[in-house]
Amino acid sequence: MRAKVGEFDVQLLRLLSKNARLNYKQLAEALNTTRQRITRRMERLERMGVIKKYTVIPDSLTLSP
Repeated sequence: MRAKVGEFDVQLLRLLSKNARLNYKQLAEALNTTRQRITRRMERLERMGVIKKYTVIPDSLTLSP
């Protein structure tokens, strides 16, 4: 079953795809909305399974033993 997301959610996800380190205040400013709306949307997207997890993908070439 596909999650039903609106245009605002798509814009939010696009921003996060480009820079996942943006905080809620920065996201709100970029989308011309409030930090509270971003918080609610993020929680909703997590509950719906649209955002499954937060992770780090290290570059193995830059890590030294």
